[in-house]
Amino acid sequence: RGPIATMDPESSYMEQRSIRGSLSLESGSPPPPAPVRSMLIVFMCMFQGYAAMVGPCQSKFKNALGVSTGSDAAKDAFFAAAAFVHWGKFVARLGHSFLVCLEPRDRIYLAMVLMAVGTAIPPVFTFALGYQWLGQVFLSYGMSGIGLGIFEVTFLSVIAPLGKGTKSWAILGAPIGFGAVNIVGLFCTSLGMPVEILYWYIVACIPVGIAIFRCYAPSRLEMSMLARSGKTVGPVEALRDWREWLPTVWPLLISQAVSHFVMENVTPVLFNTYNDFGGYVPLFSPSDEGNLMKQDQFFALVYVFILLGDTVSRSFSYRYFQNTGYRGTLCVLAVSTGLSIIGFFF
Repeated sequence: RGPIATMDPESSYMEQRSIRGSLSLESGSPPPPAPVRSMLIVFMCMFQGYAAMVGPCQSKFKNALGVSTGSDAAKDAFFAAAAFVHWGKFVARLGHSFLVCLEPRDRIYLAMVLMAVGTAIPPVFTFALGYQWLGQVFLSYGMSGIGLGIFEVTFLSVIAPLGKGTKSWAILGAPIGFGAVNIVGLFCTSLGMPVEILYWYIVACIPVGIAIFRCYAPSRLEMSMLARSGKTVGPVEALRDWREWLPTVWPLLISQAVSHFVMENVTPVLFNTYNDFGGYVPLFSPSDEGNLMKQDQFFALVYVFILLGDTVSRSFSYRYFQNTGYRGTLCVLAVSTGLSIIGFFF
């Protein structure tokens, strides 16, 4: 009892999982590992930071910088800087495999630190100190984008030894993170809460996510065993062997391109369209003056529907469409792509 009491949480958890694995092997029918549901919180912490970069918080950041009432050149510079969150994701997705000096677990730590620093820049330098230098937007959005890009392409691979159940819980953290910021957070700001408090909440959550990841993520030994059991292919080698994988995955590439194009265009257009209505949004037509809703409450309501659609579709598809075969997967991709296109034109 004494040695167990002095064991650190990560070692204790890994030993318990090792014991369960040994017992299952002795029985001859290894059950899937119990899902580590706390990984949802890690995912949620990162996507709360992303929500602050692309949602209504972006507009509040712009207003605090004085861009909304500034020149057209200042507005163009702000939107160019805001696009750095996407450039950062793009660069990190392509270049993360070149971080050979860092193990996958360490890349997650790096990604979360970058997100924390990037998200802390607006409340510190703009809202607290009153700086209106547009260069901080490039730094904030660029660091956050790089962090998110590294995280997205690494996290699910790192937690692979924890089983598919853990993955199915983890991916729910994306819509829940957006919902926490753009539903609960915006409802609070509509009641008078300063938006910098929302930023500080996001920053404060990231160390919690780091601590949870450190306690429950697979050990370095498990990660090295997983790496030895499979073949790791770099981007250069993958491009050289494109004939082996492109004929199979091209439907997924098209579906991903369409869905990301829709989401990265619909939401900014929605936010920017209703930013110039004096703090209120007409519900039924642009000329309607009798049925108005506060902007933050309107965006919170919009994100209720986004949260419902995103959460249900993620959970349902991950649980029930894993064994449908190639044709079944094509049908799912066709339906999801079609729904994205319909939503875009509406």
